[in-house]
Amino acid sequence: MPAKKSKAPVRARRGALGALLVLILLSLTLLLGLINAKTLRVVYLDLPISGLDPRLEGSRLLYVSDLKISNARQARQSARLLSRLCSAQPDVMLLGGDLCSADLFSSLSVTLGVKTRLQLEEQLQSARSAFLLEMNRLSLRGGIYAVLGDEDPGLSFEDERRSNIRFLKNEVAFAQIRGARLPIYGCAANAAQEGYVFSFSDTGSGPMLILFHDPGMYRQVALAASKRSKNAREYLLLSGHTLGGQLRLGKFFLLHRDLNRLYTQHADENGLYADDTGLRMLVSPGVGSQLFPFRLGTRPSAYIITLKAG
Repeated sequence: MPAKKSKAPVRARRGALGALLVLILLSLTLLLGLINAKTLRVVYLDLPISGLDPRLEGSRLLYVSDLKISNARQARQSARLLSRLCSAQPDVMLLGGDLCSADLFSSLSVTLGVKTRLQLEEQLQSARSAFLLEMNRLSLRGGIYAVLGDEDPGLSFEDERRSNIRFLKNEVAFAQIRGARLPIYGCAANAAQEGYVFSFSDTGSGPMLILFHDPGMYRQVALAASKRSKNAREYLLLSGHTLGGQLRLGKFFLLHRDLNRLYTQHADENGLYADDTGLRMLVSPGVGSQLFPFRLGTRPSAYIITLKAG
């Protein structure tokens, strides 16, 4: 009888083919994620605000969060990006925190002991100083306002003094637009971590924008807003922190999984979230990336928001 041929070479070829297909799939996924992380989406929203001063009708806000700058080169790139976005002629620019964040190389350097945490913070402070210097070229009618995020290093007095950006630290500022005042309340991320109790008692009355980095503080902000006014349509809360999860499968976020409840249950097609309190919150997926420029199922986004009466 003729000897049976061994199936081992067939299995080996199939295994090699399977491994090659997996490698090709991973390479394509990596390439897609890299391209996606560099493809900015500009979202235009018309948002009605109850009691809006007629002079503020049609005012435009440019809202950007989580730039994630880690070096001087990225600082210049981010400033140029914001300058291009200003071609939409916004009246006010709002920056939602995490201007700076360590990249993968810097984080590994700290983990391996090549660089100390203090050195990393100094690197990020230097990157932010370069960004603020570049941003001094920009001037908007209603001003530029920002809050710090959980990744941002402490803000030095010199940086704040030299910058045309107003950093809000648990306080209200009034943007002047066409002779009308638009209150903008900003809260630093570390305030919530340290048990800060929100109070809008010194913010006057009527419509107000609320700028806060962490969407997890929604309930506390909603409670404070309800004490100021029972009309939740007077407010718009702008937050970031999430990077859109950076990895998203359909409606589900593979990172920051706490966002799944927000987006699958209460968010509309524009990404506006509201629960039974009625306070509307726009959660920005950010512009930069955490550690490594890679995104799947979500894209870096900037928002042009036009205020409407209503």
